[in-house]
Order: sequence, then C-alpha cells, then structure tokens
Amino acid sequence: KVEDAIRGVYRENSELADAEVKQLEAERRRTQEQTQVMFSAALVVREEKEHMNNAWYAEKKERQKVMHKSLKRIRRLTEDMKDLEIISDLKQKHSVLLYSLRMLEGKLK
Repeated sequence: KVEDAIRGVYRENSELADAEVKQLEAERRRTQEQTQVMFSAALVVREEKEHMNNAWYAEKKERQKVMHKSLKRIRRLTEDMKDLEIISDLKQKHSVLLYSLRMLEGKLK
C-alpha cells in the first residue's frame, strides 16, 4: 500500500511537472516569435531609412516615387505592429518601434 501511494504521488508530481514544462515551452516560443516579428520590423525600418537617404538627392520624380513607396510600406508595417498582441516583457520595445514608425511616417508625409 505504501509503495502504491508513493507511485501515485510520483505520477501526480511527474504529470504536474510535465504540464509546467509544456506551458513554459509555449510561453518561450511565443516570446521568441514576437521577438522575431519585431526584429523583422526593425530591419524594415532600417531598410526604409536607407532607401530614403539614398533617394534624397535623386531627381524629383524618382525621389517622390521612392518616398511614396516607403510611405506605403511604413503605413502597412505600422498597422501590422498595432494589431500585434505583445507580451508584457516586450511592451517597451514595441512602443519604441511604433514611435520609430510614426517618426518615419512623419518625415515621409
């Protein structure tokens, strides 16, 4: 009887530990996915800044074309970032990214 009770407690603790491990893995995956999305967005911001700087001294029509294309891309990215549900650990980085997007959009208008 004692051995059965010990085995029961062991199984119960093992199941609880497995559930906690699965929950922790899911949380880490979600954090990693959100980090990757935000990193990709930051790369797009950097790329668009570079496009804007390169086109700044181009001919007027070419500059307008590049700036309009960048504006559309930045607006789309801003909407995507606003719709993204962010975990609390990444809220500050998300806010900084949204600020950068707003500043870029302001320059492009």
